[in-house]
Amino acid sequence: MWVHQVRVTPDEMQGRAMSVFGLVGSGMNSLGALAGGLLLAAAGTYRSVLGVAAAMAVLALVALATPAVRSMGAEERQG
Repeated sequence: MWVHQVRVTPDEMQGRAMSVFGLVGSGMNSLGALAGGLLLAAAGTYRSVLGVAAAMAVLALVALATPAVRSMGAEERQG
């Protein structure tokens, strides 16, 4: 993802783009820990692990089926 971001972002915007990625990433880490704790408290360990595994599998399948993701890097392979 970082390589793609560097390729598509103009040079003068690289610092701002990296700052936004860092801010969003830090926020997601905090929200993920909170959501994980709430899920564990509400559903228990076994169901939480199964639910997260199922969600990750669905996300992986969606990513594989997305044309934009599948075409990433195609320009390097062609030329």
